[in-house]
Amino acid sequence: MGKNGKKFRRKRRNRRMMMRMQYEAESRAQPAYHQTEDYPPVLQVWSGRNHFACDGKIVWGAHPYWWTTTLILMCATVAGFVPAVAVKFHYLHTIITSIIFVLSVFFFFKAGTTDPGILIRRRRQADQPLPPMGSTDIDGGPLKWCDTCFLYRPPRAKHCKFCDNCVLEFDHHCPWIGTCVGRRNYRYFLCYIVTALAVGSYIFTLALLQLIEECRAVDDSSGFGRVSKGISDSPVAFILVLFLFPVLISLVPLLYYHLWLIAHSMTTNEEIRRVFRNHRNPYRQSFFRNIKRIFCLDVPSRVHRWYHHSRLRSLPQPALSAPPSFSSADSNSYA
Repeated sequence: MGKNGKKFRRKRRNRRMMMRMQYEAESRAQPAYHQTEDYPPVLQVWSGRNHFACDGKIVWGAHPYWWTTTLILMCATVAGFVPAVAVKFHYLHTIITSIIFVLSVFFFFKAGTTDPGILIRRRRQADQPLPPMGSTDIDGGPLKWCDTCFLYRPPRAKHCKFCDNCVLEFDHHCPWIGTCVGRRNYRYFLCYIVTALAVGSYIFTLALLQLIEECRAVDDSSGFGRVSKGISDSPVAFILVLFLFPVLISLVPLLYYHLWLIAHSMTTNEEIRRVFRNHRNPYRQSFFRNIKRIFCLDVPSRVHRWYHHSRLRSLPQPALSAPPSFSSADSNSYA
């Protein structure tokens, strides 16, 4: 048993090395560019529905207005809480709320403006042949061809119909951050959920305590009179309680759901589609190894590299060859 285990680990390590070498070779094989003066701007060249800023370092998704709306709601909540509720308690509550809120805004900004792992689509040449029929199996799962991006998708990648791009390790398209959640911004998405839940719970608790104190301070025998008087004396606290209660009710199961996905080495897309229903999940590993992979292993952005050639024209690409042979022995090469 021990020899078989060592042999299996050695084969898995060799497959990981081959996958990483193949990924690096694929990254170096991006189409070359040369500069021209009459080439259209990058927003006209880009075939997807993304929006760019700061020389391509900021990549918004297809719905930046939803990202802006969420940010306004977050700022309005804290802006109403501090002068109306926090000042009536100890000043440390204001400091704690401000620190958590700044962290939440930071992770929200990173989740909504980081390249999720977009695969740069290829341009089909007039004389370029169509891809060979059929698909390449990878441990029971097919390697699919994307007709829109004109490429073979790596394992766990998926084409997002909202952003119109193929994304590495696609999880889902989140409307609240306005972009896809994929391999490169999943860590920021998780941190945003945790910090948003923390600051929301903190504000909700203090607002509810103030509302209860206001109701108790009313000299009225009837319960309804106390509640109505307390609400009229603290309308901001009442609005915060009404607004944050459904938000917290949705964030708690959402966080638990994503922790469950991490423990089972799956994405939202894979779990909803039940990809591993009939066969073993080849990406399955321990919870802590998944956490390490998500937070410690990074994948360089192909969008950033492409954006720096915003006024460039691609050279003719070679004819499409046979599909690359991917092995799911390691999703860490793409993860």
